[in-house]
Amino acid sequence: MINKKRRAIEFLSIIVLTIMLCSLVSAVAISLSYHNLNYVKVGPGQTKNVVFGSFQNTGDEDVILNIGLIEGDEIAELTDGNLDSFVIPAGELNVPLNVKVSIPEDVVEGTEYKIIIQYKEITASESTGMVTMVESKTSSIPVLVQKTEEEPTGISVTWIIVGILAIIILIVIIKFVLKSKETPAK
Repeated sequence: MINKKRRAIEFLSIIVLTIMLCSLVSAVAISLSYHNLNYVKVGPGQTKNVVFGSFQNTGDEDVILNIGLIEGDEIAELTDGNLDSFVIPAGELNVPLNVKVSIPEDVVEGTEYKIIIQYKEITASESTGMVTMVESKTSSIPVLVQKTEEEPTGISVTWIIVGILAIIILIVIIKFVLKSKETPAK
């Protein structure tokens, strides 16, 4: 009899604990484009704007994050608006977090940096009006100082070909119109 009561209490405790822990699961995640095999590459004396990562909120309610830079502030600056209350709308799967990376002129090529952000989920309790921190996570991206090839500016080969074809078509149309005017009407 005592054994049955004990098992029932243990079973109920596990169910209550499971229900309580389910409320701690976050619906917010961040996906990173840069990682240990794919560095952000910036040359000495250059500045580059990149997407640190994209937040996803699979939940049914908007999530508010407090975002801060905890490492790499000598080369990086978070450029999005209000980082104390960064809103990730419910169901949104691509909310970018932008960062500006600036490498000083005197940094040697091959130098590696790491940019680390910390984001904390903030929830507002509707009944009390109080704000509480729910959880805190960190994410990082690596930066490699390396001269980058500048993208060519100007007209691409495709546009040159399109332009030549347009001129040829225009010449054919003009010749056709001139020939039709030259033929006398009978």
